[in-house]
Amino acid sequence: MLVDTLLMMKQYEAAGLSRGQAEALTRQITELVLASSAYNDAKFITHAALERLLIELRAQQRHQGQELVVQQQVHLASMSKDTERLQAQLDKFKADIKHDVDKLTANQKLDLNLERGRLRDEVQQVRDKVIQINSECMKELNVVRTMIETSKSDTLKWVVVTVGGLLGAGLAAIRLVITLS
Repeated sequence: MLVDTLLMMKQYEAAGLSRGQAEALTRQITELVLASSAYNDAKFITHAALERLLIELRAQQRHQGQELVVQQQVHLASMSKDTERLQAQLDKFKADIKHDVDKLTANQKLDLNLERGRLRDEVQQVRDKVIQINSECMKELNVVRTMIETSKSDTLKWVVVTVGGLLGAGLAAIRLVITLS
């Protein structure tokens, strides 16, 4: 009887057995098949021996099935632990990223508030300077107006005195001309 042991071993591995378990199971089944074949070839096998062989095969099959279930449970528990660990790491990364984003946001807000305050101070300094320059200009303008008014009144006085003096001299000259004539 021909048995493809490599195919059988690959199928056991695909079912979830480890490589060593698959080799052991394949070796046992191959030995049983060879023994069975030898018994059949020799025609020494009895019905009782065949029943015993069948019982042994079923027992081994149950044992291997139980072993497979245990391994699957261990694998599932391991995967659950890994999943929980990865979820915890993911939650930690999320918390770290949120903390970093909050920190950056707070720094940006602080920088904006500082810049706004600095600009407010600069604008106030410019306003103060404009007010100071405006008041200086008004003072200078008032001084110039006062000087113009003073010059006007001084000029008016001189004009009046000069015109009065010329009028007086003209009247005196007319009187002198009248008196001489």
